[in-house]
Amino acid sequence: MVSLVLKTIPAILAMLVFIISGGVASARVSVKEVNKYYNVRGKTASQVFDQIKRKGPRHRGLRRAVATTKINLKMGNVKIGVRGRRCVVNGLQVMLSLEYKYPRWRNIKQGRRQARKNWNAYYKQVVRHEKTHGEIAKKMASDLDRAIKKVTDRKSRNCSRMARKIERVFNKLNKEHDRKQSAFDTREHRRSSNIMKLQRVFTLSN
Repeated sequence: MVSLVLKTIPAILAMLVFIISGGVASARVSVKEVNKYYNVRGKTASQVFDQIKRKGPRHRGLRRAVATTKINLKMGNVKIGVRGRRCVVNGLQVMLSLEYKYPRWRNIKQGRRQARKNWNAYYKQVVRHEKTHGEIAKKMASDLDRAIKKVTDRKSRNCSRMARKIERVFNKLNKEHDRKQSAFDTREHRRSSNIMKLQRVFTLSN
């Protein structure tokens, strides 16, 4: 497979810090992106791809991928207040970390001209693919931010029911996010997709 998404999301209730507070709802989404690389070497396309198969990042500890996007989404500092007769969300923090891991052809200058040209075209598609995974995750984080701010409940002691309501919203959006990521990979991994065509072109390079 060209790329697989690795995702870690802590248990929602463990991440919630509830504070009974007043004021107007506020929220912040922070996004951190990091590029990492693993080295491959070879003078031919087949040699390079053999190294990718051996050195590529593991997917769930089982399979090797050309590149991956590791997604870590956390939510915390949820502040619950009372407005009139309703419990409301007065603030929260959504934190998204994206770690992209790509192959780096260390001795590309020793590769054959056509192989280098085909690699560059293929590599651009690999980066585009992983960045799209990142954009899908950013959209989920933004949607989560907006959705949580809208959660309300009738006034009760310590607004105790809000935690479960927020958890349900989180789980619903998380499932939708996973569906979108999987659907994107399915489209990209079709034989007719541009990225798969360029992968075949590169592996057949002289």
